Formats: sequence, structure tokens, C-alpha cells
Amino acid sequence: MVTYDVLMSWDPGALGTVGDDLTTSRRTILDLQDELDDGRPPYTWIGDSAETARTSHTTLVADLNDIVSPVSEVINALDEASATIASAKRRARGAMATINEKGLEVSFSGGTVTVRDPDADGEDRPETSELESLATTLADALSDADQADTDLAAVLRSARRGAYDGGTGSLGDAALPSELRGLSDASLIQQLLAHPDRYDGYINALTDEQQGALGTAIADETEGIRTGDEEIPPEELERVTDLLEAYGTDAEVSTGFLNRTGPEGLLDLQQRAAFFGRGDDTGEGLENGDELRDLQRALGATLAAGTQNIGDSDPGAADHVSTEWKWDLIGAGRDVFTVPGDISDIEVRGYQLIAPLLADGSAFDPDFLESVAATTVDFERDWDWDEHPEGPWDFPGIVGDGVRWDFTQGHDDEHDALGHDPIPGVLRGIADNPEAAREFFTSAVTYDGDEPYGTRVNYLLYERADEFRWPNDLQYPNHDGPPPGLALVGDALQAATIEGEPDERSVQVVQDLVHLSYDRFQDADDSFSGSDFIPPSLREDLATITSHYIGSFHHELGVNPGGGDLTDDYVFDDARFADPDQSARFLLAELAKDDVGREELRIASNAWTADQLTRNLDGITDPDDVRDELVPVISTNYDVLGAIDFGASRDIAQDNLSADERHNAGVDLGTNIVSTVLGQTPVGANPVGGFLLDQVLSGIGDSLHQDSTGATNQEVGDLYSSSAQTAQEIVRDTYWHSLPADAYPDGLGPDTNLNDLTASQADAYEDWLDDNPWGERLATELSQLENDHGSSLDRSEQILEDYGW
Repeated sequence: MVTYDVLMSWDPGALGTVGDDLTTSRRTILDLQDELDDGRPPYTWIGDSAETARTSHTTLVADLNDIVSPVSEVINALDEASATIASAKRRARGAMATINEKGLEVSFSGGTVTVRDPDADGEDRPETSELESLATTLADALSDADQADTDLAAVLRSARRGAYDGGTGSLGDAALPSELRGLSDASLIQQLLAHPDRYDGYINALTDEQQGALGTAIADETEGIRTGDEEIPPEELERVTDLLEAYGTDAEVSTGFLNRTGPEGLLDLQQRAAFFGRGDDTGEGLENGDELRDLQRALGATLAAGTQNIGDSDPGAADHVSTEWKWDLIGAGRDVFTVPGDISDIEVRGYQLIAPLLADGSAFDPDFLESVAATTVDFERDWDWDEHPEGPWDFPGIVGDGVRWDFTQGHDDEHDALGHDPIPGVLRGIADNPEAAREFFTSAVTYDGDEPYGTRVNYLLYERADEFRWPNDLQYPNHDGPPPGLALVGDALQAATIEGEPDERSVQVVQDLVHLSYDRFQDADDSFSGSDFIPPSLREDLATITSHYIGSFHHELGVNPGGGDLTDDYVFDDARFADPDQSARFLLAELAKDDVGREELRIASNAWTADQLTRNLDGITDPDDVRDELVPVISTNYDVLGAIDFGASRDIAQDNLSADERHNAGVDLGTNIVSTVLGQTPVGANPVGGFLLDQVLSGIGDSLHQDSTGATNQEVGDLYSSSAQTAQEIVRDTYWHSLPADAYPDGLGPDTNLNDLTASQADAYEDWLDDNPWGERLATELSQLENDHGSSLDRSEQILEDYGW
């Protein structure tokens, strides 16, 4: 029996990779069929040499078939083992996490798994049934993994000893199991439909035409759902799901499926399955909710597979639908689809049916996904609320009827993603597809003077909350809050700005965030402290974005703002802002109202400062040259920290910082972000690396961590002193690490921790500060820094709190 530790060490993804490589090799061999056919000696040849040629050709065919056949069996076995082992690892890991979380003990003996509670007499301890369930889950997972290993090994042994006979037919036939060889296409497809769990691993052995025909046949299997008006049993939903999960992610199969249903047929299938297949409300969710969740995910994967690489005016091909099909689907998003309900007709707009299919955004072609997301959001944004105050998503007849259109995120009372509002669905999709997100936020741009504004950024961040009217109020009891999916706006903005391969579009989004939020502040009737100019639920996400782009904020608040690209192949310092002394400062302060966000920003600013100081001081040989290299960088950092700490202080005045755990979590998150950002600078351009980077980040984290039993150390004074002290230590430590080798006092060196000196080291360090030219320069600069932080705070208050009032 496979042990738990062995199972955790297995990598099922590697099996899938090997299977993919073998599939590619098999396709290369299958593509030789035309050459084999052309190379067959013609029947007009006669004589001994002709017979020899025919024999040689037949032998060659048989040899190639005997290569293809075992390869196909191994591919199928690898796919099965990969899926089974991945599932087993997931189940075993989940069970073990529960065991550890609840302080239980587990033992493995002779294939038997036992879970016991060492504190069975304590309060709120697990029932015996739960212990048995955990043990069963673990045992079943280990057993399944062991069987998958055994089955794969058996196939590999059979392949090695030549047990798989490819026959004398075509190469395509040889790639199939023996029972499928020689069948007509119609009979072959019927077998594939009847046994998707058995033959899913052979889909790539079919010709493009056979794959397309299979997709068409699967679409025909859904006709009863697409056109019926009766309750759909869960078995019928499962049947379609099984077929799509087995074959639908193949491009040719999905294209055949989508072309057969057509765009409107696909949405008919989605609507009628969700309505007629939902079953009764059990009190814990809809009766068939799990089946509909799986069906919607399978439909989404099928849609993704057949809509890859659609070009302009593309007539379509075997592996993707046409441009016309794509835009017909998007056009159908505006249409209203109707099914008969118990009391009145049930209506839903096409966009509401498309959105749940986008849940796995990473599977979609970015251009297709962006087109769907953009047209959905623009349709709502351009809605005439005065003429149609009901809004685009509100239809009569569904309130209290248990109707929901999105099952991908759950289907009980804990999940409010009903799908009546499609915007969360499309945001979830683009948040999982950075390229689509970048294009989505920048493809529709308006201008105010010379400044570009991404209208979708503005709409989703501000205008939607101002104008939004909740659909179906009775199903949204919290409809006085922000629009649904607001948190997903943050996820989508992060995808656009910092994930994947950020580019100039990412920079534009960051610029838009700064300009739009500052405009909001300028137009407000309240003070900085009295209002939320960025939705509080988005501050942490936007602080993460800003932390990545902290180099841009340092540049724009520095002595020479503006200008062009500073660093080749590095976008995070490319953002430029109108009125940066006001706009950049404002965003930093506003985001610092979030206790986790402020720590991310502080750490990013200090680490960036350390990086810039190290660059500037590299190769310095004269202490008299130090000041010109230090002061511009240090003063900018204090300007940035002043804005951050000003915003934090105003938030503390309104509401004290959260508990130490949340604060410290923000510190740790910030150090991770900065390590990533500095690690992305071009090779050779980032002196802060290795030991120095680790020590800088560790020092920042240690100085900002809190250890208290209450909020006494969270007052504004402590906030300021902690920030100022940390900034001074950054200057001190970076300067120390940059000294020439002969500038250090005896017994000390660049690796010496200045926060952990022995008594003798401390005396040597103090003497060095007083008597050595390098030490005197450091002491002078540190003393002059003491007032800089207070000045930057005053500057932020003058600009922000006293603005216009």
C-alpha cells in the first residue's frame, strides 16, 4: 500500500506532461498515413520484385502500427493515473489538514488507517463518526493511488514486452483500442458516446473530421435540454457533463459542438438547464446544484476550447469557430431569453447566461474573453436608467422562485453569486486572465486634456457604485451595500497591473487609478479624513498594486518627476502622474487607511530606498561625495512615508489599528511583495541582492512587527516614531554595507548587525562615528534626518487635509 508521505511526494502533473509529449509524438506518426498510402506499390506492378515491395510495405505498416498502439495505451494510462493520483492527493491532504487542525492523531498499520482523539473528553470534540469518516477518506485516497500506480505499471510492462498488437489497418485504427478498430465513423462515435469514461484518453487519436462529428453528436445529445419545457432529471445533466468533461476540451470536438448548437442554442442550453434542472430547495441548497455546477464548468471549458485564436473576418476552422459565431454570441448577450415558469414567464438576458461560463478565465483566449467582458460591462454602463429604471438585469417572475443562473460559485444561502448580475462573473473571468484584464481596462479610453482615463476603471471603481440599482431586491437582502463583485474589481485590477507580463497598458491602469481617485477627492464636499475616496474593501488590493509600482511614486515625488522610461525591460517605475505632488501623495495616504495596505506600502518604500541608495553609493570612495547621493533619495522616501503615515494617522483617529496578528500579517506580506518586485529588475541592475536584500527586508519587518496585548502601542505617536526609526535604520545599514573595505572600524565589517552589537563593538562603533570621516558623515546625515519625517507629515496635511476647506 502507498504511504501518505509517498503519495505527497508524487507529482501527477509530471505524468500529464509525459502524456502530452507522447501525444505529440503519436500525432507525428499518424500524420505519416498519407505517405504510407502514397508509398503502397501499385497493383500494376508484377513479378517477384513487386511482391517483395508489397511485403516490405505491409511489414512497415505493421511495424508502425505496433509503435502507435502501445503509445496510445500508455497515453491513456498516464492520463488516468494523473487524474486519479491528483484526486487522491487532494483528498488525503484535506483530511490530514483537518486532523492536524483539530489536534487528532492518525496511525497507519497494515493498510488500515485509524484516527483517534487524544483529548476525547474535552469540549466540542469530534464525534466518532467524524473520526471514522476522516480515516475512510485517507484510506480510500491511499488505496486509489496505489491502484493507479499498479494499473499504470501493468500497462507499461505490457507495452515493453510488445503485448499490444496494432494490426494491419490504418495508423489511426492502430491508435485505438482493438474493439474500436475498423468501425464506421457513425459506429465509432456511438461507442465514444456510450463510454466516455473508457475512451476519453483516445480522443487525440481521431481524425479532425471524426472529432468534429463527435462534437456534433454531443450537441445533438443536448437537444432535449435545449428545447424542452419539463423538469430535467439530474441523470440527464450528469450525462451531458460526462461527455463534455471527457471530450469537450478538445478543440475540434468543441468546435463541432458549438457550431451545432449555435450561439443561441448554447444559451438556451444554459438557461433551461439552470431553470428546469435546479430541483427543489433542500434548505442547504438546490437539490441538483452540484450537477449544475459541474455542467456549467464543463460548458465553460468547451466554450474556451472552441474559441481560441479567432482572427479578424475568420471563417473558422476545424479547431475554432468563426468570427461571425463569436460576435453572434456577444450579440445574443443583449437578447432576452424566455422559459415558461409556474406563474409567469421567466426571462433572462444573454449576458447573464454567458457570465457563469467564464469562471475559469485562464482557459480562454484573451481576445475572446476581453470582447465578452467589455461588451457586458459597456451594456450596463450605457444603460438608460431614466428611461428604463428597472435596469438591464431585473426581470419579473423570478423573485422567491429559487432561480439562479450561476452555480459555479455554490448554490446555497452562503453564496450570493446568483448570476442575476453578470458583472461579477465577467470580472472573475478576467481576474484569472491577465492579458484579457489589461486589454479590458485600456481598450476604451477617453481623454481629459492630455490625460488618458480608462473609462471601465472609472465605471467599476466609482460610477457603478453611484448608479447601481440592485436587481431583484428580495434576493439581495444586503442591497444597501456596494454592488456585488466589488472585491473582484480589485482582483481584476491586480491581474491587469502586476500579474503575467505587465506592459505599458498596466502602467496606464495605474495612472488611471491615481488620476481618477484624486479627481474624486478634488470634487468631494468633505475632508480627507471624513470620507472614503476609494472603497475600503479595495484598499488592500490597490495597496498591493501600488507597492509594486513604488518606484514610480518615488520618481514622481522626487526632484525630477516626469520624463521617459527609467529602466529597460522594467515597467514598475514607468507610471507618470499629473500634479504628482498632490495626486501621488493622495493615493498613498488614502490606501494607508487600510492597516495591511499601509505596511505593504511602508516596506515597499523603504526597500526601494535601500535599493536606490545602494546603487548611488556603489563605488563611492570619498565621504565628502556622500551627501549628494544620499539626500535626494532619503528626502523622497520621507515624502512617501509622510503621505503613508498621514493617511494611517487619520484612519487611527477614526478607528484604531486592528489586532497585532493582522498588522503583522501585512508586514510579512509586504516583505514578500518587495522581494518579488526587486527580484524582477533586470539582471545586473539591482545591487540589493542576496545577503543584503535578506537583511534589509528582515530589518524592516522586525522593526514594524508589533507584540502587544492591546492597542496601547498603536497610537499615532508610536506609528510616527516606528516609521521614522525604520527609515533611519535603512539609511544607516545601506550606507554601512556600501563602505570601502578600509573604512570599517577594527573588528567590524559589512556583515555586522548594527542592531546586535557586543559592548566592545558598540564602543568601537561610537568612536568611529566621532573620529572617522566616514562615520562623521553618517552621524551628520542621521541627525539631519530627524526633522524630515515631521516636515513631510506637515506637507501631506497641508495638501490633503486643508485642501479647499
